[in-house]
Amino acid sequence: MTDEQHHDLPAKVRKGRSSPDAALPRPIQEHLARLLRAAYHERQDKPAFLGDAALPREFDDYLYRLWSSETAHRRRRAGACGLAAVQAALAGVSA
Repeated sequence: MTDEQHHDLPAKVRKGRSSPDAALPRPIQEHLARLLRAAYHERQDKPAFLGDAALPREFDDYLYRLWSSETAHRRRRAGACGLAAVQAALAGVSA
């Protein structure tokens, strides 16, 4: 911004700026940031259901394998805990 353009600005605008190259006032920055976040939010892929992270489809195979691995591990642990509980109960009955 040239000095001539700077002097053409209203006094209210010139007063809040220390130099022609200074940043916008904070309220204007926050307003523009809200508008920008809203625009990005509108352009994002929408989740398929509540809780969906809306990840790209390329991750589906990896996520399915991770989910099936965790499920199998959880079932093995539950089976081992159940077996231990039954053994402990039978040991208490026979004693």
